[in-house]
Amino acid sequence: MNASYDLSVSFRGWKNIPPPSDDELAALHARYGITGLGRGIHRSGECALLEIANNDTRELRFDTLAVEYEAEGSWQHVVPQNWPWFSGRAWPGASKTIPVPRPAEVAPDARWRIQFVCCPEGEADDRHKVRMETPEIPPMGSTNE
Repeated sequence: MNASYDLSVSFRGWKNIPPPSDDELAALHARYGITGLGRGIHRSGECALLEIANNDTRELRFDTLAVEYEAEGSWQHVVPQNWPWFSGRAWPGASKTIPVPRPAEVAPDARWRIQFVCCPEGEADDRHKVRMETPEIPPMGSTNE
């Protein structure tokens, strides 16, 4: 049996999100019990706003595999480094918008998309994972936003 899940992702636009202040970082670190206040990797700067909608009856998990970007008329595959991956949970019947920074490996004027896997929460073995991809994300400031 092939698994399938009713998770949709749509591009909603771009937003420039400032990095968290030292006070905001301290509050986050205290909330989650993390020691050390390193700057880390955050969802800031030029971020694509992606709306995740779970129309399934199960809580779903999604995790990035790679990113593809268009260069010289073909799609290039890359696994971004130092990037706050596109991942999380989606509750049944709910939608949320998450900011996703453009990976450094993707040129600012390139279209890109995220390859990811989706599976029910708690079912992480390969037979439950379905490969999916986001719609194409246009360059910031392009006319097709």
